[in-house]
Amino acid sequence: MNPHPSGKPILPVRGKSLATQLTWVSILMVILALAAVGTGLIIIAEKNQQDLAFRLQQQTAEKVSQLISGYMTRAVDRLTFFWTVRRCHYSLRERKVSPWRIF
Repeated sequence: MNPHPSGKPILPVRGKSLATQLTWVSILMVILALAAVGTGLIIIAEKNQQDLAFRLQQQTAEKVSQLISGYMTRAVDRLTFFWTVRRCHYSLRERKVSPWRIF
């Protein structure tokens, strides 16, 4: 070993063995593959979650619209009935006829 001018001995540079290099490359490839698969699964799960949320919102909106439609239909029917009874009552009053004589 040739000493360095500072007085420290110079050790020969040893390269890593082929087995060590292959092990590290294999480990890195497995890590990269797992990261890629994990990322892909996360993206797929997020898309499915969004689709499910959209379908749930759509079903809820349809139910709400059916409830509102039913309520409005019943309200219109009640108003129509009230209007018909009221009109009949006033027409009978004008003729001075008892509303009970209709039946």
